[in-house]
Amino acid sequence: MKKKALTIICIVCIVFTTFGLLGYIDPTKELRPYKKPIPMSEISLDNKSHVFTDFPVDTARLNTSYRELTSHPNTLQRQQAFFEAFPNNWSEFSSLYKYIPHDGYDLTMYYLAPHHIDALWSKVTLLKDSVYCRKLVNIAVGAQWDADAPNYFQDLLHKVVWKRMDGMLIAISKLRKGHQMQFWQFYWSNSVKSDKLETEYRRLYKLNADKYPEQMKIMEIAFQHFYDGVNMGGR
Repeated sequence: MKKKALTIICIVCIVFTTFGLLGYIDPTKELRPYKKPIPMSEISLDNKSHVFTDFPVDTARLNTSYRELTSHPNTLQRQQAFFEAFPNNWSEFSSLYKYIPHDGYDLTMYYLAPHHIDALWSKVTLLKDSVYCRKLVNIAVGAQWDADAPNYFQDLLHKVVWKRMDGMLIAISKLRKGHQMQFWQFYWSNSVKSDKLETEYRRLYKLNADKYPEQMKIMEIAFQHFYDGVNMGGR
């Protein structure tokens, strides 16, 4: 009798704990998170793991500084404000501008990518090479060539190298050799042969082989492996 009574008491305790303390859960109703959902405009969805994460960049600051820059592009203060609000590395850049094929995802930043990157080229003109080039080089380290924003940024690098050649090569030379390789890897990544790129490579090497021999040696290796050597997006 004692064992039977003890068993009944245990069952009552389990039922009380499950339905009393925790509250009855109606299986017909949708379970809702405790925290208030983050607006779609403020989150990023990793399309592989389907995990929502905050944008790593202050988009309000970036977009406001972009609008102010386009209205008064010849102001150093506004150029600097936009430049500082722009992503600082590839992780931030990729998370901010990537395309997410998910219903309801806010693609505002994806569509703004070409405008922001063009502004970095055509409207940010008053900053010193030591500041401007260092940031662009840092973004390119670890970058992966792909369509849209990565491709726009790669095009920007090719233009900046020829406009601020010494500034870019000095910034590259300050990196560790592995990171220098990562920069040139992204710079030359291409899936087909291109007379334009081959000509650029020969000119760039010839112009800088004496002044930057170590950097040109690393660039040569990267060109041999990544020019006409990778598929877009690594696929």
